Amino acid sequence: MANNRYSLRRVRENAHPLYRRINSDRGAKKITHYRAPKFAILSDDIFEVVDYEVVYRTISTRFWKLASEHYGDASLWWVIAYFNKKPTEFHSKLGDAIYIPEQWEIIYNSIIEGDERYN
Repeated sequence: MANNRYSLRRVRENAHPLYRRINSDRGAKKITHYRAPKFAILSDDIFEVVDYEVVYRTISTRFWKLASEHYGDASLWWVIAYFNKKPTEFHSKLGDAIYIPEQWEIIYNSIIEGDERYN
């Protein structure tokens, strides 16, 4: 399988009776889809281990922009979101502190080590 964002996800086959009509319309007996990922929960101790910079949310703040500025890679926006326990920047209010971990690898590794699929 190609190395993409779903390559490590588990697959589920759904043959639940609730979907019988949808499956029938599609000429299928079941639907195969990816399971939602389960992420490790970061402990509050992580703030003692990781150096971080604090910025304050403005109307133009976007996690992808911050990741691009601080890491040189906009695709690492999720590290900032995860570190702040906010799925998107819109889960914060204007003026809220946003913590940008300087060592994004520590956050990444703490998620990976908490998932048995990556061991």
